[in-house]
Amino acid sequence: MSRRDQLLSLACLLSLSEWTLCLEAPETRGLCVSQYEERNGAWLSMSGAMSVYVQANHRPEWYWQEVFERRGLPDRGVLGDEDSRVDRLSGEAQGQILGCGVHGGRYWEIQMYYQRLYDLAPKSMRTKILKAFAESSGANRPRSGEELPPSMRVTLCIPAECDKPMIRETIIPRFFAPKHVGLEPYEAKDALQNALDVNELADWSDINIDFVIGGVFFCGTTSLHRNLDKHPELAFSSPEEDYFITAQMAHRLLPLKSDVAAFNQQLEAAKDAKAQATGHRPHLVGIRNPMIFHLPLARHKIARITKAKMILILCDPLGRLEKAFMFHLYCFQGNLAEAKQQGLASNFTFLGSPRDDTCFDSASVLLTERDGELKSFWQHAEVAVHVPNLAQLFRGRMMVVHQEQLRRIPKNVFASLAHFLKVSPELIPSSTRHNSIGGHRTDLCHNMTLVRALHRRLQREYDMQAQLMKTDKVTVSRLRTTRCSEIDQAKATFCPNAECA
Repeated sequence: MSRRDQLLSLACLLSLSEWTLCLEAPETRGLCVSQYEERNGAWLSMSGAMSVYVQANHRPEWYWQEVFERRGLPDRGVLGDEDSRVDRLSGEAQGQILGCGVHGGRYWEIQMYYQRLYDLAPKSMRTKILKAFAESSGANRPRSGEELPPSMRVTLCIPAECDKPMIRETIIPRFFAPKHVGLEPYEAKDALQNALDVNELADWSDINIDFVIGGVFFCGTTSLHRNLDKHPELAFSSPEEDYFITAQMAHRLLPLKSDVAAFNQQLEAAKDAKAQATGHRPHLVGIRNPMIFHLPLARHKIARITKAKMILILCDPLGRLEKAFMFHLYCFQGNLAEAKQQGLASNFTFLGSPRDDTCFDSASVLLTERDGELKSFWQHAEVAVHVPNLAQLFRGRMMVVHQEQLRRIPKNVFASLAHFLKVSPELIPSSTRHNSIGGHRTDLCHNMTLVRALHRRLQREYDMQAQLMKTDKVTVSRLRTTRCSEIDQAKATFCPNAECA
């Protein structure tokens, strides 16, 4: 140790120096600060990706242009294309967190609560905070704390030797506080403690999911889930739909490490429960969420879990549209309350909001209100606009099943699924149906003119299925046939929210 360093250490021990002086003593600043200081430029070059995403239509186009320009990302074809936005921003985030790890760092999300900091800071510091915010953000200088944003979220690559307390008490006060909040390190150390959240981030590939039933809703995802769950080598995170990706992690481009750890524990607990129930511990665990295919950010997240395989089940587009209409919008000849009790009608709309007494007496509104009152319903029911992107993201690790195959050749389908998932085909379960509602669900199939008109409206959906089946070399004999053509000959099933006998 040099003579200067010895004197600095002695000064700190004797409390004869400012806090900043103590930071410079090698013994007290430790490997964390020295590593960050020596390679400051490298750490900053792997910092700054967005960790939370907002939907495109929640921000004006100029905002997105500025975001992509500021990050040096190409914006050609991005504006107006949700998948492209998500792909570029999630790709940037994943690139940074992986690059950070390769260079011996860990990736952190820092959330600074500006208004809280301003309110808690001594009056002598408040002018500094307002001035520093304006200079670092390029915004007009706020006149008071009320004009500050509630918070600012940034991502930082920081040496692995730094833990959360070190980041809160040393890295942020010393290297970021002077510029971003106008406070010297010794001022910021205390002022920031109640205005700062520091959380380590993880990559989506850290989630231990092996397979996903990712859609399509109203096509038999429940039946597929319940039948696959009978296989002793397979387990599911939940007996119902799993909303970790689409709800708890709804807007995240990168998950918090703590959330990933908690979810992985849930997955291991599911395996343990299956082992206790069957005496055989499964080696694969999956989730079911029939909306994943429909959500650009959700399907990109799952795609980042490189070992995860996607299972997609399709069905007759017209039959699916009618079932969604029945469940969310049909009046049931005025017996809506009774239909809800039977499980035929939902208490919520197709868009997730609570359902009031507004309903429709006839399926004819599917045509007459296609571009009117039911425009959002139709947009939400679209499959063809989402599946090609899903197929591209999961190229080589996606299996497509058609509901007709499950009904006509279930053993063949489950043998193929066993091969796809690499589990024992000898343990294929017997197939059962769940939530099946046959016969005349609404007045649709009594009106063949309406059936033909809606069939024409759904040609894009039928074409997409035909192309996907052709690509995967899957044969479905009645691919373009609606359920209405066979409704009088088929055996009607009725088991809403239950297994059919």
